Amino acid sequence: MTPPPGIELLVESATLTLGLYRSLVIARWVAAPSAEAMRTMRLALTPFVERSHGFSAINVVDIRNVGTLADDARTEVAKTQRFFEVKQRALANVILGRGFWGATIRGVTASLAVLSGVRFPQRVFDDVEPAMGWLGPLTPDIGEAGVERAIVMVKSLDRVA
Repeated sequence: MTPPPGIELLVESATLTLGLYRSLVIARWVAAPSAEAMRTMRLALTPFVERSHGFSAINVVDIRNVGTLADDARTEVAKTQRFFEVKQRALANVILGRGFWGATIRGVTASLAVLSGVRFPQRVFDDVEPAMGWLGPLTPDIGEAGVERAIVMVKSLDRVA
């Protein structure tokens, strides 16, 4: 499926759909990130990050299809986070999933965020709307006025993934 106008689609694979909407990086994961998927993401985003004056990112993960991260994938996640850290303004992790398992994964993700020591704010959510409500005002060229449109753009990648 083709994303709506305004989304620049960078990666479309079995695991990851990666797009840009203005200064917002949107990553839609339908399986646990592999080391190769993280390297692909970093490579695809390098030109954007290098020319950026600041950006925010939202990761949307459907936990029904996600297992644990392999050690090499964890290493690549850390490398990617360090690569982004200089210009990243904020990060929202959306863990889609209800019940005990969803709450557990969100809790672990939030704990790891606190321990990561990155310089930008990050939060964990259970849905895209509250995540963008928080992230929009922290994102250059989206702001509070652009939150509703950003929600549409983030959700449009659900249909692509």
